[in-house]
Amino acid sequence: MRHNRAVTNADRTPAQVGPQRRARRRGTLTDMLRSLSLVAIMLLGVLGYARLGTPAHPAPSTDAAAVVEAARTVAPFPILAASVLPKGWYPNAASFDPMPGAAGRWRFHVGYTDGSQQYAGITASNAADAAQLLPGAADVAVNRQVPLAGLTFAEYRISGGTPVEAWVARGTGHDGAAYVIRIERAGAKGATTAHAFLASLKSTGAPAVG
Repeated sequence: MRHNRAVTNADRTPAQVGPQRRARRRGTLTDMLRSLSLVAIMLLGVLGYARLGTPAHPAPSTDAAAVVEAARTVAPFPILAASVLPKGWYPNAASFDPMPGAAGRWRFHVGYTDGSQQYAGITASNAADAAQLLPGAADVAVNRQVPLAGLTFAEYRISGGTPVEAWVARGTGHDGAAYVIRIERAGAKGATTAHAFLASLKSTGAPAVG
């Protein structure tokens, strides 16, 4: 009685085994390439979605309001910040730090941008570094005075590649220490945005004297 026996590679000649192995390899390679193609398509889809959903400008600072509020409870000088910003603008930086080795001396900064090259920042200090906020040799006075927060700010233009406007004021806080507040705006969109930004500034904190 004859028994049927499974045919193995041992029963085949080398000429028969070779094409089958190559066929299996081709099939495996084709499956792998097909899988990689699907993965690549999925990645491209995810990246495309992320690109569409990501704003072109940096994310706004989430703690700017908290920093301003904290500064206004401690600083002996006025803390200026925007109450209403020009359309499209948002805060992207804020800090309020004690100066090392100088009790009661602080440095405050808050920055705003519209996500392009337009930027406005406010920096105030009653420490030794406050002198760095005063007009420098490159600053040209515009002979325009701007009253804000009980102070009179003098306007300056700073020459360079990007147009920069600055407003600088000095005062004396309730602790008797002198301070400097410098407002600066960089960008090429002219004075309209600068005036809108200045009009949005509000101050609470220590009254300015002198």
